[in-house]
Amino acid sequence: MGLLINSVQYAHLLREMRRSPSMGSVFHLANHRHWKDMSMDRLNTIKAASVKETLVHGVAAMSSKVVLQMLQSGAADLTGSFNHLHITAELEFDALIDIYQQRAEADNGILIAFEGYHVFSIAVYNISRRRSDRHLRQCIDILTAISQRFSGIRSLRNALYRFIDVAKDDRMNAEMKVLQLDHELQQLDGTIPARHHNHMRSILIQLAEDQHSIARGHSRRETMPSI
Repeated sequence: MGLLINSVQYAHLLREMRRSPSMGSVFHLANHRHWKDMSMDRLNTIKAASVKETLVHGVAAMSSKVVLQMLQSGAADLTGSFNHLHITAELEFDALIDIYQQRAEADNGILIAFEGYHVFSIAVYNISRRRSDRHLRQCIDILTAISQRFSGIRSLRNALYRFIDVAKDDRMNAEMKVLQLDHELQQLDGTIPARHHNHMRSILIQLAEDQHSIARGHSRRETMPSI
């Protein structure tokens, strides 16, 4: 019964975020925290350790999916708490990636294709935040493990390699980055879902704009007259 309640409330959380993005990140983060706390409390009543561990991993996956939805929904940040959302996201994503990595390295560890798409979305987020190569390497290793059983995930892993190369090339402007990404993805054997492709495009544009702002700031400081 507790698992059913968790799943129903999870679906309600996602629906509320899609219907009311203007409520802002504080509202949705509070709902997310309440749902996660209540879900974990229900699982604490389970005696069988292996069953409890599996369900805890399930809550972690659902929790990070909720945070991903918050980040991708374009919710208006009317409360000035967007940094808090990113802090929450990094904690949630790192915890889930650690779980997936442990499962991938276990002798009987089984990860499914759906989890590969989840890992890919987290990797794209890590690139958008310019997080360390260690975080990206973890995601790539997990995608490699999943691709050994599901060939379609191999395209996602290869797309991630291409995306990393384009995102880190600061010589290109936004338009060039998007064109280069489109060209790179066309060379892959598989098809990348449109929502992932469009999300990568938007991140490249933002990264290029950030790089341009940084360069303009450096130029302004270098040309300021000394006093």
